[in-house]
Amino acid sequence: LEEERQRYKTALSIGSFAFFSIDLTEGKLCEPIITKNGENLLNEFGISIPTYYDDFARIMFGEERIVSDSEKINMLRSRKRLIAAYKEGIAVIDLDYRVTDKDRNIHLIVMLHKKDKNVIASFIFYDNK
Repeated sequence: LEEERQRYKTALSIGSFAFFSIDLTEGKLCEPIITKNGENLLNEFGISIPTYYDDFARIMFGEERIVSDSEKINMLRSRKRLIAAYKEGIAVIDLDYRVTDKDRNIHLIVMLHKKDKNVIASFIFYDNK
């Protein structure tokens, strides 16, 4: 099942500009997020690793940086909210948002699943033109 999930995430990430996974139970982001152009998104935000998901999410999905019509964006702003969503049966969060200072539209798919006893979130970012 884990191999199947990996293949599915790999297939979905084709055409994306960035992809990362995080163990929400542990709550730490321990690897850089490298875009298809070789840029480290964490450097753009002045974040060094390891960092807690909530600290990262406060910047990445903060209201000062992005605009979204979807209420789902609020789930992304907190590790606890994502875990709660998973426990409520949500396996995929699919939404669009706009990065205001970059005039960029993003389509984001977040896949939630359990690995051993931990909840994992995989984020796949696409340019939405």
